Amino acid sequence: MGHSAATASDRELIEKFYDRLRGFAAVTAPWHVEPDDLLHEVLVRALSHGPLSRLENPLAYLRRSIVNLSIDHARQQERRRSARSDSAPGDPGAADRYPSDLGILSELSPRARAVVYLAEVEGYRYSEISEMLNCKESTARVTALRARRRLRDLLSAEVASG
Repeated sequence: MGHSAATASDRELIEKFYDRLRGFAAVTAPWHVEPDDLLHEVLVRALSHGPLSRLENPLAYLRRSIVNLSIDHARQQERRRSARSDSAPGDPGAADRYPSDLGILSELSPRARAVVYLAEVEGYRYSEISEMLNCKESTARVTALRARRRLRDLLSAEVASG
């Protein structure tokens, strides 16, 4: 494998989709990961396996890769939090919380954030989302339903306490 340079076709695809992929990475990535860094890592990994033009749907492939890498980063962060909480008293995630109302989104998994973003912001149908994220359409629907319910519950609890 080990392809090191993007082809002209790859560069065109990256330029065409970069802003959309960066926005998707910003929503999907754990709060401690910069969206540009996540997207760069995804692109490097994808290009190391060959040109993007070999893919039937490069945008869907890259989105799926962003979700998978976001999940990996979230797991790594959780392991670090667990290690810190074993050695230090207090609230293990207090310093890692995003300092705005958007922080409530961090309560959702990267996959749930991805599904809600694709459905609500980009307007994709669940059949399209299921293809992009390599899951069943029913899984995408249930994920969105549960994510919306979780957000509603969290927002209601926040309003009640504040």
